[in-house]
Amino acid sequence: MQRFIGKIIQIIPPNGTKVLVERKMLHHKLPKMFTKRSEFAAIDESGKCVVGDTVAIQSCKKIGEMPFKVLCV
Repeated sequence: MQRFIGKIIQIIPPNGTKVLVERKMLHHKLPKMFTKRSEFAAIDESGKCVVGDTVAIQSCKKIGEMPFKVLCV
């Protein structure tokens, strides 16, 4: 199961969220770090999350268009 830590950027009613995950990676040819950003749709069953919260998400059985579930705030 995949787990990511990210920041909530959008609330999708009734209990969905959009989470931005940023990862630092090293370029394979140049000795430079760069940031890779990904957005994931996740389900917030508790409904306590607001925009700007840092949360952990985990992959789960796909429910509609939401393949991830919010674990903690």
